[in-house]
Amino acid sequence: TGHILALYTWSGWMIASGSQDKTVRFWDLRVPSCVRVVGTTFHGTGSAVASVAVDPSGRLLATGQEDSTCMLYDIRGGRMVQSYHPHSSDVRSVRFSPGAHYLLTGSYDMKIKVTDLQGN
Repeated sequence: TGHILALYTWSGWMIASGSQDKTVRFWDLRVPSCVRVVGTTFHGTGSAVASVAVDPSGRLLATGQEDSTCMLYDIRGGRMVQSYHPHSSDVRSVRFSPGAHYLLTGSYDMKIKVTDLQGN
């Protein structure tokens, strides 16, 4: 594994870590090891995972990456939902709104973007 760049905790015992090695790892504090590894390299591209967040329901993961990519991943279904480039530089912060209707992203391009996840 690479150097860990981001951590996010939810449900009292779950942790997601984003790494220099282009992966997100899920950890359950009740067991002594990683429970799932998600690669963020698709179609031969990808970069270090600089930020991670999980929506309030615990079903959707968001990543912010050093190549300006954001990825949405269905945790329970085990599949990528969407990958897009909302910024022109590293995405250093991702957060869901309280109801998970929006994803907020912050970048080294000095912009904050709000993405409507409801399709409105």
